[in-house]
Amino acid sequence: MRTSAIFALFLFGFLLGEGQAGLPPRPEMAPVESPTALPDTKMQGKVALAIGDVRITRSTENAKHGFVVKKGMTFGDGDILSTGENGKIRLEMKDGVVLQVGGVSQIGFHERNGQWALNVWEGAIMAYGFPSLKKQSAPHAVVLPQGEMGFHLGKIGLEARNDQTRILAFHNQAEWKGDREPSLQITAGMFLTSGDKTPQSMANPDNLSIRFTELTSPEFDSVASALASYQEKRLEQAMQQFGDVQAAYPHNSLAAYYLGLLNVEKQDYGAAIPQWRKYERLDPNGAKEKEIAQQLTVLISKRMKEEVKEALAQEAALMSEQPEPNSMAVPPFANKGDPKFEAMARGITAMIIADLSKVPGVKVLERAKMQKLVDEIKLSQSGLVEEKTMVRAGRLMKAEKLILGDYNIK
Repeated sequence: MRTSAIFALFLFGFLLGEGQAGLPPRPEMAPVESPTALPDTKMQGKVALAIGDVRITRSTENAKHGFVVKKGMTFGDGDILSTGENGKIRLEMKDGVVLQVGGVSQIGFHERNGQWALNVWEGAIMAYGFPSLKKQSAPHAVVLPQGEMGFHLGKIGLEARNDQTRILAFHNQAEWKGDREPSLQITAGMFLTSGDKTPQSMANPDNLSIRFTELTSPEFDSVASALASYQEKRLEQAMQQFGDVQAAYPHNSLAAYYLGLLNVEKQDYGAAIPQWRKYERLDPNGAKEKEIAQQLTVLISKRMKEEVKEALAQEAALMSEQPEPNSMAVPPFANKGDPKFEAMARGITAMIIADLSKVPGVKVLERAKMQKLVDEIKLSQSGLVEEKTMVRAGRLMKAEKLILGDYNIK
């Protein structure tokens, strides 16, 4: 570990030595144009989410072009991104690093030693380099007004304001090389203000992390805007907004809850169920308070009835389709004896399903749906023989094999 750190510091010093010398002059922003397509550039990342006043300037051989930044837009070498006072943006870089930029910021991108580097004229940035990005061989360079920073995997915050830069290493480490200072390493839980000779320990890193996240993350404002749309009954807009939040922030619990709620209101139970299951995983306490488990039970039952009706309506088409390989359906066993033992039918079936589920490669189809199909077929054709009913239900579920049985207790 120590050898790796020494090598990383040496490599960072080498990068500083051969990289560009200092921050280029502050670029002029071009007026916003009406076309939505940007001229080609070497792509370094894409916009995951943008709110408020966020603009991009791209230079070509003939002119500068200005555009309003939108979700899904790509950016690359030579591009300048600026955010106004209410502007925030989440950027996903091509190597998986995520940058969040907020406040009054102006940043640009360029290629250095085979990977992207960042120019920061001013602004607040939170950089997330995830542990899965093991392929990163060197720290990313960030050129600032007072010097240059390199950051590794982890969570790093930086703010450049009024000729002063502050770097906060929430996780992992960063390096700093000021204009008139020796190289300094900033380890996890430390921060450094340009001009200081040594990093300082964060008194309350959690509060600082929350402040930086609120300052740079479009998630907070986007959720608030989506909630306002929902409360004002602009439901389609709320659906789109919460969808954008979830795409950019998969672990946002409110997005999962309201996407589930919106789909319930549309009676799209098939879309609502996975959202509320996700909400249960993300916020178990909130789900318990809102009684999501009980509501899911009702939704699953309603959705199953819909699926049964859909299957029967499309029976001709479904019967012609190939069964799902290695799939089995196990309907309730028939009681051939004393009626007082009728309740055992489901128990016997449950034991068989439990054992079959342990067999590798075998997929056991949903018992409850099978039962509803059988019940629906019986209602529509009361004279149908029991076994033929089971076979028909199994085919509708595209089961490759059907396990039938009965029991007689004497």
